[in-house]
Amino acid sequence: MEKQFFQNFLAVLLITSVSFFPAFADEPTNQDRKTVSDCDIEGRTFSVGSGAIVLKAQEFMSENDYLDALKELEIAAALLNLNAFEKAVIYQMQGSVFYELDQYANAVAAFDLALASGGLCPDEYKNLRKNIAQLLIADGRYEQGALMLETLFAEDPNMDKKFEVMIFQAWIQAEQYSRALPWAERWFNAASPKQRKHFDVLNFLYHNLGMTEKQADIVQQMINRWPEDKSLWDMRAKLLAK
Repeated sequence: MEKQFFQNFLAVLLITSVSFFPAFADEPTNQDRKTVSDCDIEGRTFSVGSGAIVLKAQEFMSENDYLDALKELEIAAALLNLNAFEKAVIYQMQGSVFYELDQYANAVAAFDLALASGGLCPDEYKNLRKNIAQLLIADGRYEQGALMLETLFAEDPNMDKKFEVMIFQAWIQAEQYSRALPWAERWFNAASPKQRKHFDVLNFLYHNLGMTEKQADIVQQMINRWPEDKSLWDMRAKLLAK
C-alpha cells in the first residue's frame, strides 16, 4: 500500500514538473521596456544585411516553418562583423526554434551563446537564464537546472515563487531528496490554504530521508484533514510501529 502511494505521487510529479515557456512567448512588460531603454542602447540595431535575413527567419517562425527559419538563422549567425545585439537576438531565435523542434540540448547551447554575446540588458540576461534552467530540467538535466535556479534565487530572493516548486521537483527527480527538502518546506510553510499536494510532497521526502518523526507528524495532520483515506491510517500504523 505504502509503495503504491509513493509511486502514484511520483507519477503525478513527473506530469506536472515543468512549465516551460519559449524565449519570445510574451510581449515585454512596461518594466522590461523601461529597463531596456535604460540599458546602454549603443549598437542595439541590425545592419541592412543581417536585418533582412532575421526578418525572413521571423516570417518562417510565424508560419511554424522552423526548419527553414533555422537555415536563415544559420546564415545570419555566420555573417562577419555582427554586433553584440545582433548576435544576442540571432542566438535567442535559434534557441526558440530548437525548442519548438524539441531539441532541448541545442536550444540550451544557443541560449548560452546569447548570454555570452554581450548584447543583452540585465533583465534580458536574467530572464534568459531562467529559461535555460527550465530547459535543462525539461531535458532531464535536473541538477544543472536546479543549481541555476538556486543561483538566481540567491541573486533575487523575490523571484517568482513558481521557481521554488521547480527547484524541489528537479531535486526530487534527481533523487537528491536532502537538496529538495528545504525548498519543499519553504513552499509548504508559505502555502495558504494548504492543499493535499503540499502534504504529499513533505510526506514523500520525509519517508525517503528516513525522518520518521517528521513523517508521522505530517501523516497525522493529513489524517485530521482526510480521515476517510485508509492508506494514511495504514501508513500511520507502520510509522508508530517503528
